[in-house]
Amino acid sequence: MVATRLIKIFFLERDLKVKEELQRVLTKKGLNDINWFNKEEECLKQLEHKPDFIFQDKVEDNTGGYTLFYESKKKVPHSKFIFVCPDKYKSFGEKGLEIGADALYIVNPSTYENFASEVHQMVLNEKFKRFNQSVNIGMLEFFAIIGFLLIIIISVVFLNPSIF
Repeated sequence: MVATRLIKIFFLERDLKVKEELQRVLTKKGLNDINWFNKEEECLKQLEHKPDFIFQDKVEDNTGGYTLFYESKKKVPHSKFIFVCPDKYKSFGEKGLEIGADALYIVNPSTYENFASEVHQMVLNEKFKRFNQSVNIGMLEFFAIIGFLLIIIISVVFLNPSIF
């Protein structure tokens, strides 16, 4: 069942300094289970693990830039794809939004904390959505079992009223 699976986050960030700072602020928010990638090819190979969120930095890469976005939309269409880039590469992220990305975050050292808070909120929202799904499924199963038992009891009563 989807509700029991942990939230998987992939983060493609090539700049080591930015990566370390983002890891620090995200860890501070309790987001420790992030799979970090330096190259688009590495991330592409791991798509079979079906991440829930894919964050990608600016999209200049050996594979043509938006390959990770296109491949992830084919292989894991349920995943939320978010471009994360500094202001000077904003045009890459805006193009990503035009072609179907879920969000764009313009980050710089002064906004890392806000970005981490928003990522944390996205993860909490996803967990809450899954919890509600599992509760709804559980309630549906419960009422289905009760209904089935009532049908059996009513059938027995009507087919053989001398029992009571």
